[in-house]
Amino acid sequence: MEKCKHNDCLNCESVDVMKGLCLLDEQFVPFDGDGCPRFVRKPKCKFCRNYEAGEEADMGVCGGLGAPYWISGEMIAKTCESYVEKRDE
Repeated sequence: MEKCKHNDCLNCESVDVMKGLCLLDEQFVPFDGDGCPRFVRKPKCKFCRNYEAGEEADMGVCGGLGAPYWISGEMIAKTCESYVEKRDE
């Protein structure tokens, strides 16, 4: 299982490339810092069953929209009609 980071949490809103704002604590947190026990996974392409990681960091292919599309794993997938959360095994 991948380590939980603040930038992958639904309760963290990005401020800039270095920090985010925890919406629960209303405090700044390091963007790539370890998540807390209240972590809720944000829907991102890298967490979708239809996403297949590529050779480049954070780049992969989405197979859920018919034809395969190159996509960043960091893309927010909140409104994607093909998003199916990948379960950790």
